[in-house]
Amino acid sequence: DIAKLLHTVVELNQLRILDVSDKPRNANGRYDAVDRICSPEALPLLEHIDLSGNQFGFKLSDARALLENHPRLTFAGFASWLSSHEHELEGIYRLSHHYPHITMLGDRGDQLLLNTLTRNKDRAFYLQHALHSIFEATSNRESVKPDLLQAVLRVMRLHLRRMEMILAGTAVIYNLTRSEQSNQLPLDLLNRAVRMTLTAMEKFPEYRQLQKNCFLLYAVILCFIVLL
Repeated sequence: DIAKLLHTVVELNQLRILDVSDKPRNANGRYDAVDRICSPEALPLLEHIDLSGNQFGFKLSDARALLENHPRLTFAGFASWLSSHEHELEGIYRLSHHYPHITMLGDRGDQLLLNTLTRNKDRAFYLQHALHSIFEATSNRESVKPDLLQAVLRVMRLHLRRMEMILAGTAVIYNLTRSEQSNQLPLDLLNRAVRMTLTAMEKFPEYRQLQKNCFLLYAVILCFIVLL
């Protein structure tokens, strides 16, 4: 029983690391024990907590209380909070500015998404969701993000057998390289993007949408390389 487990966890006063991240599947709403976890009396030595997937129905107000009441925290994972409203996801991002000493994972904000990509290399669900969030965030915005591009390429290289990951990755790379400012990206990084595009095309020749993504991406990047 998860509720009993939570009540047991909050009694562990010497606990420093708590990782309860998982795929989102909470259908029970917010657990009562969330109040205890967020209180200053519970887990006074806590330094690392990963709540990605939001199994227990945390709200933005809970995340705020958790951070305020646990001054030893240096890491807090709030990625893939699928059931949360947009204002809560944005609120997590704003909280990260109030606690710059805490490494945070989240669904909004370049740095939080970058942290999610780099901290969850083997967790396909979180990576897929982060790629989707990056795609949405960059669809109507032109900017140069070499760190994000490098992280996306790394994720694609690690998950070459997952077509859905490669499809999402190529769409994100297109958004990150279509800007006129992309000629400011390092040439080596653009070359790596080209190589990854060619690899994706060879790996999944039967998927038309992926091939379309790759052709568009290939053309855009080659134009910038020629100009350089």
